[in-house]
Amino acid sequence: MKIVMASAEAVPFIKVGGLADVVGALFKHLRVVNQDVCLFLPFYGHIDKEKYSPVQVLEYVDLSVSFDHDVIPFTLYKYSAVDTNFTDVYFIDCPRYFHRDGIYSHPNNEPFEDEGEMWMFFQLAVIHAVEALELYPDVIHVHDFHTALIPALIRTTYKMSPYFSYSKCVLTLHNLLYQGVYNPSVLFKGGISENAFYALSPFEFYGKTNFVKTGMEFSDVINTVSPQYAKELLEKPEFSYGLYDVFKAISYKFKGILNGADYSYWNPEKDPLIFKNYSAETLEDKIENRKGLLNYVELKADVQTMVCGMVARMTEQKGFKFLLDCWNDMKKRNIRLIILASGDKKLENQWKEIARQNPDRLYLNTSFDEELAHKIQAGVDLFLMPSLFEPCGLSQMYSLKYGTPPLAHETGGLADTINDSPSFQTGFLFNPYTQRFFLKTLDRAYSTFLQKNVWTQIQKNAMSMDFSWEKAAQNYLEMYRSLMRF
Repeated sequence: MKIVMASAEAVPFIKVGGLADVVGALFKHLRVVNQDVCLFLPFYGHIDKEKYSPVQVLEYVDLSVSFDHDVIPFTLYKYSAVDTNFTDVYFIDCPRYFHRDGIYSHPNNEPFEDEGEMWMFFQLAVIHAVEALELYPDVIHVHDFHTALIPALIRTTYKMSPYFSYSKCVLTLHNLLYQGVYNPSVLFKGGISENAFYALSPFEFYGKTNFVKTGMEFSDVINTVSPQYAKELLEKPEFSYGLYDVFKAISYKFKGILNGADYSYWNPEKDPLIFKNYSAETLEDKIENRKGLLNYVELKADVQTMVCGMVARMTEQKGFKFLLDCWNDMKKRNIRLIILASGDKKLENQWKEIARQNPDRLYLNTSFDEELAHKIQAGVDLFLMPSLFEPCGLSQMYSLKYGTPPLAHETGGLADTINDSPSFQTGFLFNPYTQRFFLKTLDRAYSTFLQKNVWTQIQKNAMSMDFSWEKAAQNYLEMYRSLMRF
């Protein structure tokens, strides 16, 4: 089976958020099980070209995209490392769009003025590259709005191309909050006929275009990154961000597959970034990570103090506005809070002020620090994920593996991965999404934390959970194979 994947980011090459972790891990594990899969990414100026040293391919082929009466050339590079599973990774290089100070936005977080054109160009370039490479994919797997329009393009503008005659299309929704809503001129510049844009057409969304909406209508399967998130999209209009009627009309296309965790990188037994390695059998060594982390962030906490941690984007969706409203009650409790997060500048400034006022209770780091992220997972007692909604979430999978029970809102992938039942508890869930229920659950976690034997059993239960990518990749393979029957 020939599988073509396209994404805006993927580890290890470029990472902004969880999308990169998922795409990179899925690609790698599909290669492990001997699938013929290739991945297309933009060749950002931020990618370490010396480290990866991709080689230009199709050097003598005219690679270009016709865009708004202009012809925009691009160069295609290929990365293949014989000693890893990251082979057949293709990079679309176009300085006009991808050699910028930011990946998705300017350094001040303002979106690029030509964002829609940038992603339209990338999707057209991927299609042209597939044709030039003569790949004939069985499955085209696209991720989020940045590549969601590819299924529509190959079934309209490129419907006569022999390279896509038998291709099935999968669109994975990692986070519906971002849909790619633009002026419809973006479509026309990319070659889609103005006759295709009319009220209630697949290309129209309240007078604009919506890449996700269009991609869903033209895809064979719409895949969400957890079963619970798929259920919430189909049952809760408030989760749909204007697409609820579309979801109901095409609900038969939906399938939820839980993401996996990359245990080759997130594993306390061999993690080189933490203070001391440990396992479920040597759980007492986790205390050395707690001591090391507290010293690292210059906080003090005795054995009766519960150290809490967060590693996330600083956004309202991840619960940072919610926690602001809870802080005055939280600081009255015997806890410490360590936060590694950046994002919304208003929220950052509000949390910086709280950190300034509470230096003995709160540590805040707004940089990108992968090493500290690992130290937090290994060193805190309780990992907080008060997300308003969470399509899947990876951090709770990591915290479970590190024997750090998570406390989370019972939603999406958090509900699918955290068990809060007395018979086999791995963490703590709260619902509904109110301050009262969050604080009540925090108190319950603290009371359990003081019962050391009970807490240790919860930690061991958590570490026994298996959310490996080996299992997730098999589920994706089964989905691909089911498409081949039609």
